[in-house]
Amino acid sequence: KIILATDISRHSEYLEHLQEFKARRAEDPAVEMDKQLAMELMVNCADISNVIKPAAVARRWALRVTDEFFLQGDAERDMGMEVSPTCDRFSKSRVDLQIGFIDHLAAPLFTLLAAAFPP
Repeated sequence: KIILATDISRHSEYLEHLQEFKARRAEDPAVEMDKQLAMELMVNCADISNVIKPAAVARRWALRVTDEFFLQGDAERDMGMEVSPTCDRFSKSRVDLQIGFIDHLAAPLFTLLAAAFPP
C-alpha cells in the first residue's frame, strides 16, 4: 500500500490529510500522525524530492523525467493516440514542466509539511 503513495492522483488527498493534521496539531502539539499516513508521506516526498536536491542533481533528474515523458508522448503519437498533456514535446518545454511540477506538486506538499511540523 505504501508504494501507491507515489501515485500522483492521490496528491490532493495527501495535502488534505496534512492540512487536517496541521489543524489538529495546532490545537494539541502532542498529537501524533497516523503511522501509515506518515510512511506514505515519506515515500511521496522521496518520490518528488528531485526538485529540492542540489541544482546539478535536480537538473539531471529533470532531464531524465522529461525525457521519459517525451518518449511516452512520441509513442502515443506513433500509435495514433491523443498525446498526454505533459508528454507532448511540441507543446510543452522542459522548463514549463518543471515550473508546473514545482508550483503545483512539490512546493505545496513541502510547504504544508514544514508548517505541520514547525521547529
